[in-house]
Amino acid sequence: MGGKITNLNSLTKTIWQFCAEREIWLSACHLPGVENVEADFLSRNRNSDMEWKLHTHVFKRIIDIYGKCDIDLFASGLNYQFKPYASYEPDKEAAVIDAFSIQWSDIKAYVFCPFSLLGRVLQKITVDQAEAIVIAPIWSTQTWFPQMLQMICEPSFILPNLPDLLYLPNNLDVRHPLRKMRLGVFRVSGRRSKTEDYQRKQEKFSCHPGGIPLKNSIGHIKRNGCHFVTKDKLIYLKQM
Repeated sequence: MGGKITNLNSLTKTIWQFCAEREIWLSACHLPGVENVEADFLSRNRNSDMEWKLHTHVFKRIIDIYGKCDIDLFASGLNYQFKPYASYEPDKEAAVIDAFSIQWSDIKAYVFCPFSLLGRVLQKITVDQAEAIVIAPIWSTQTWFPQMLQMICEPSFILPNLPDLLYLPNNLDVRHPLRKMRLGVFRVSGRRSKTEDYQRKQEKFSCHPGGIPLKNSIGHIKRNGCHFVTKDKLIYLKQM
């Protein structure tokens, strides 16, 4: 009832039992921040490290390549790239609260989510047969990375290695803790016909006798980009 925090769970249980014994019914409702100033401040301060934003000029280059999107699915009033956007918490400016609560099948989405959600995002795109532009680390050892390679439906790119590629709009002095990590932009689809059509157009990988076969986890970034292999096809990521 009180979540994973033991003392809060115990307190919640005590309150619940107190009310149950006296036939008191409890219901939850949203309390505006202006009426709950201290808790609102602590909540926003706690989540400030989730407000990373992609460099505006880099985002504009992405839109120049892929075209405009319908919604910024993982954003807030602080870091959204455009409206409408979906927020992870109550936000009067947001068109949607919780991106996972809506269907993605009829929208072209821009996705820059916490990296821990990428596996769930790819699953949602697959289930909804959706298409999206996804910002993700070129992190080949992650379990979701091979799946994303298989879902690519258009050329994808390595983002510029800028010191402020990711920044906090409310604190420009802070640098992302994983600043050495390289990010990519991936145009992905949950429709197998689109991904298979793209893969058919790619060069087939062939290993010379005695050579070492490439796998999904190999992708050394060079000046002109890098490549991976999925289903015996070479997937190139060019430098943007």
